[in-house]
Amino acid sequence: MTAPCCGEILPAGCVSVGGRGSCRAWASARQEPRPPTRRHYPQNFDRAPVPLHPRRGFSLTEAVVALAVLATAAALVAEFATWSLAERGRTEARLEALSAATNVLEEARARSWDDLTADWAKARTLPESVATRWPDCKLTVSVIPEPDRPRVKRVTAEVTWTDPKRALPAVSLTALFAARAPEAKP
Repeated sequence: MTAPCCGEILPAGCVSVGGRGSCRAWASARQEPRPPTRRHYPQNFDRAPVPLHPRRGFSLTEAVVALAVLATAAALVAEFATWSLAERGRTEARLEALSAATNVLEEARARSWDDLTADWAKARTLPESVATRWPDCKLTVSVIPEPDRPRVKRVTAEVTWTDPKRALPAVSLTALFAARAPEAKP
């Protein structure tokens, strides 16, 4: 005799009442149906068990693809951050060089025209804060009289970097200073 719920053969000792068996399978069939779980497999045992509901989660291929995308994104972010920090350092160096060159020209503007000499230019150095932060930075100041303009001097302040690894262009500022006429008042 087979159980009406699942088609299993009833074991010996099961009583059939009115065509209905009293086996465990029949008793469980009379209860409220429960949703199938992972452990509930079809009764065909000649094949590998297949769950009634597919398992939830990611396959190995999906996980590897997700990790590859994440690693690529992380590498791009790290490369951008490195470039950004290097660019920030170059910008700070150029700004400090520009500030040093501007200060030299302001100092020249504060002097009288007769005091602007080659000796004064050679005595100009970088501020200590710039020299300690950028040890490969060099300040060159020149005072040259203009050949076609009498009583006019060209003062050039140029900041360069001596380290070949640092690919920074030189900062060069030039100003023309003219002597005041003797009758002019400041």
